Amino acid sequence: MLAELLQRAMLRVIAGLMIVVPRAAQELEEVRGEADALAELLELRQGALAATLDGGFPELRASVWSAEAAVQAAVQALTPPMAENRKRAEDLLREALLLRAALDAPGAPGLLERLLPKRYKQFQKGISGRT
Repeated sequence: MLAELLQRAMLRVIAGLMIVVPRAAQELEEVRGEADALAELLELRQGALAATLDGGFPELRASVWSAEAAVQAAVQALTPPMAENRKRAEDLLREALLLRAALDAPGAPGLLERLLPKRYKQFQKGISGRT
């Protein structure tokens, strides 16, 4: 669910960039602010997942309410989906950082299309579906 929300936010930022590039600098700054906020959120999420996975679920293991067998079962059940979420967060973070870099070079035509082809296709599909 978080990944889906973050993907929607990424598409909103891309859509804003596509619409804003020819417009005023103030609007471009607003889009940069959204891109920065998105990248910061993704960095925090990816860092938290990494700390939990790499640390062997320290908060679960520190609980006085859970037996070692219960903790081990929880770790075994939680590790695969959390590892998948970590990968998604890393991928989205990479895309957000590419988007921020593209915002710093707004004069390069087709830059987003080359850097983020999957997101660009999603953007195009969304635009064509609205008309």
